[in-house]
Amino acid sequence: MTQTTVKVQDLRHTWPGGNEVLAIDSFALEHGESVFLAGPSGSGKSTLLGLIAGITPVQTGSIEVLGQRMDPARPQARDRLRADQIGMIFQLFNLVPYLTAVDNVLLPLTFSDRRDKAAGADAAAKQAEAKRLLGALGLAEETWERASSNLSVGQQQRVGAARALIGSPGLIVADEPTSALDDDSRDDFLNLLSGIARENGASLLFVSHDRSLATRFDRFADLAEINHAGEMA
Repeated sequence: MTQTTVKVQDLRHTWPGGNEVLAIDSFALEHGESVFLAGPSGSGKSTLLGLIAGITPVQTGSIEVLGQRMDPARPQARDRLRADQIGMIFQLFNLVPYLTAVDNVLLPLTFSDRRDKAAGADAAAKQAEAKRLLGALGLAEETWERASSNLSVGQQQRVGAARALIGSPGLIVADEPTSALDDDSRDDFLNLLSGIARENGASLLFVSHDRSLATRFDRFADLAEINHAGEMA
């Protein structure tokens, strides 16, 4: 039976003092599937990702990740599920500037026993896995021990992707991660990211406003079509 990685049902979200930003009846991401989610700036893409990742509590409706509910009343359980099963690639990367590329990649393992065990049996094996991912994503070996603040934008982006992938999380969430890259670097990165996610059996939810990238994914979803916020009943 195909396992559903993300299941969204009857989701409604309104920020305090504002209008409803999300009204999604149904959205799903299957095991091992890569989905390109499109939407212009301000359409609620980042809000949806925050809800799926359990960073923002669900107000109305439900979200399940790998069969576990993102329960708004249980923030610690949401944090644990995110640490164990969700690798996040941010638009601004959010690397620790004084840590090396390798140490930034290893950082999620300190928050999750599950990912720590999946990454390797001992410290040497975990280091080797971090370096394997960095190499697979095209980061030159001579940069692996540099502080992330001394890396280029493209290099930092690859570190952020390796950090999301280490420990084999079931879901990779990418929020506009290629916006700062030139076309050639962007294409190379997307090919590598999709390939490694597929090898690891992870589902990939990639969010962007650049619809020209959509053909690289298994499925295209338009947030404007699934989000009915603001529509009259």
